[in-house]
Amino acid sequence: MQFIVQGLALVFGERRFRPFIWRPMLISGVVFLAIVLLGYWLIVPLGDRFLVSRGLDSWIGGTLIRVGYAVIWWFLAGVVFASIAGLLSSFLWDNLSLEVERSVRPDPPHQKLSAGDLVVDTASRGVFALFIFGFTCACFWLPPAGILLAAWLCLYDYTASAYLRRGTLFPAQFRRAFAVRGSATFALVSGLLTIVPIVNVLMLPGLVAGGTLMLAEHERRSGASQ
Repeated sequence: MQFIVQGLALVFGERRFRPFIWRPMLISGVVFLAIVLLGYWLIVPLGDRFLVSRGLDSWIGGTLIRVGYAVIWWFLAGVVFASIAGLLSSFLWDNLSLEVERSVRPDPPHQKLSAGDLVVDTASRGVFALFIFGFTCACFWLPPAGILLAAWLCLYDYTASAYLRRGTLFPAQFRRAFAVRGSATFALVSGLLTIVPIVNVLMLPGLVAGGTLMLAEHERRSGASQ
């Protein structure tokens, strides 16, 4: 919890971090909107036809399917935004993570990865995000399961940039992230925040910063790089 608080205080309390926030948030927002519109275009007409085929009035059926679609996205927005953050971490949040770590250590790791490594990492994260997203949708009516799944996703996504700068790609991050001191608390709190509409989006930069600070502190205490 302390790293989340510290991360939020840094990114929203110090003006020097703001240039590293607005661009990733804007790009993430555009990607998110594209996903929502694509889903609307693909799913809503199918839902309309299904309800009408079951004898429901077309106006009532159309209203129900659209309201249901909006409600589902209202609660899934945080999980999807977290997925985008992790999936595009090397392109969007690397600079913020680097600057945050520079605030606590003068020479943070900044290993350059090849294009091939980045493609493999992004693809792996995409498969994992789809897996979590699918199970989260299936557990929509079981909040505890949804929170745990979101927590699992958040731990990897919000430490992704810091690990990539250390040359650690996604599959290897599984074991290492869980070994970090405070990772369980960080994951659970992040998961809880992720399911709170609007808050989940606004907290994203602070959670990226918090994940970076958590890893940096773990390395400082253990005296070795992850």
